[in-house]
Amino acid sequence: MKLIRIRPAKAKDVSAIIRLNKEGLTPYRWTYDGGYIRRAVSHGNYYVICRNKMVAGAIKFYLEKNYLWISTMAIFKKYRGHGYAKKLMNFIEKKTKKYGYAKIRLDTLTISRVGKFYQKMGYILIEEGPYYGRKYQIYEKTI
Repeated sequence: MKLIRIRPAKAKDVSAIIRLNKEGLTPYRWTYDGGYIRRAVSHGNYYVICRNKMVAGAIKFYLEKNYLWISTMAIFKKYRGHGYAKKLMNFIEKKTKKYGYAKIRLDTLTISRVGKFYQKMGYILIEEGPYYGRKYQIYEKTI
């Protein structure tokens, strides 16, 4: 029986988050920086989804003036296709409501297939453009 749990990331999760980011995110150095990740974890901005106590994925967010911004979400390849990303997104939507916000925003590279996933989750493409020499898309959802 598999036990699935979403919890705040802890210091012990930093190395798993670095591995996850290297496997599943764009090649921006800050996503692999242990100091950067430790600070985000200590501020309570990172959550992990665990399967039988093993980190399967993670999500990082921060609060803007009028919306919650998802800055990072990734699932280890071996856990993809099992609904973990959907569970993390549903979790963040509930958290957004708890904070009293009505909107969530996030971005992804245009070349990424994850845009289709976000659209299935009810996110609407609101902007496209260059970012560090790559094309990106910004999605938004009103909850």
